[in-house]
Amino acid sequence: MLAGLLAGGAHAVLAGQAAPPPAAARKAVAAALEGRLVVGGATFYRVSRVLSIDVQDGTATLHAEVDPLYEAQYASSPEGRTSDGRLYYNVRIAPQAACGLPGVSNQLDTSDLLVFHQGAFVTLREAFPDALLPASDRPLNFVTPPTLTRLRQCAEQIAQVADAMPFSRIAVHAGAQRIAEVGRTATTAFHYEEEPGETQIGAMTHLVITPKKPALPQDFTVSVRAVSVMQCDYEGPHIELDRWKQGLGPEVPLARTGTRFVIAPHALAGTAPPFPRYTPTELRRAIAQHWGNAGLASREEAGPCQPFLRGYRFAVRYQSRLVQEVFMAFAGGC
Repeated sequence: MLAGLLAGGAHAVLAGQAAPPPAAARKAVAAALEGRLVVGGATFYRVSRVLSIDVQDGTATLHAEVDPLYEAQYASSPEGRTSDGRLYYNVRIAPQAACGLPGVSNQLDTSDLLVFHQGAFVTLREAFPDALLPASDRPLNFVTPPTLTRLRQCAEQIAQVADAMPFSRIAVHAGAQRIAEVGRTATTAFHYEEEPGETQIGAMTHLVITPKKPALPQDFTVSVRAVSVMQCDYEGPHIELDRWKQGLGPEVPLARTGTRFVIAPHALAGTAPPFPRYTPTELRRAIAQHWGNAGLASREEAGPCQPFLRGYRFAVRYQSRLVQEVFMAFAGGC
């Protein structure tokens, strides 16, 4: 499609006619980007669906649903120049890195973008030179053949899982305001976390599921439960031991009306659920691990620690199978 549009544009110019409008060219670029590998910021993605390409003030911004693959490893500065003078990096992936980044948003909105084209990650202007897109001075990214193979295998693996998910969107609302949204996900029972603020959490009213296919709404169920974690309230900052023990309240089913699941006031417990038993030694070890240290934290560090209400975890099930967790958390350490 893109080749035909751009070829048609060249023919029109040769014939003395007007070139295709930029909007048409951007639409063709959007279609050509779907399924492609890109670098957004310092992260490798696979583009699932382009929402738009906006051009403003000499900058092109891509808005797309993506599959996060790996974090990219860069040297501290560009490693050289190509024969035509372009700066470049040789970009790597950590050998032990696992495929997929479940903590990274599946919504990409960036102008700091490179797309894989003819053996390297280049700017949109270089990948589509006739599409009238703005120039960018971001250095090129080169990857080795093994790294490229690894990226492609990860992209295929994640795309298969994401394409099989039964929903296209899950949104949490506080009245008319949408305070959290989960789009394309690539992990079964993917855990999505948001910290919207205490006021918005307390005002949550409903959750809306958009089925990917014309599935019956009753194929989905949603429940919510309160979560408690250990908080150490030091003088000034405080920390939450989110990766340690957690207290879980009872699951409360949400009443459904079509694709809307109502969060009744009684569904959100106002107090922290009972916390699991622990020993002082376990707590001191968990504090040390929080800071990346071996051994035990001091007894003084464990003194100001006590469980608190961390937030609320929504479990979304499809045909009784857990397919998504959405955790609305109160603000963490400061």
